[in-house]
Amino acid sequence: MIQQREYKEAVDAFNAKNLEKIQLIAKLMEEIGQMAGESENLRLKKLEDLSKSI
Repeated sequence: MIQQREYKEAVDAFNAKNLEKIQLIAKLMEEIGQMAGESENLRLKKLEDLSKSI
């Protein structure tokens, strides 16, 4: 009985940690997507500026 409770507590803790990791990865992916978008916008702006000067 005690072993089952300890096992359940360990599984619950493991699942909680995995959920935390999933949330952090999702946030990281969101930030990377924003950075990539900003980088692309900056690149396009520079190309536009260059084309105006030619």
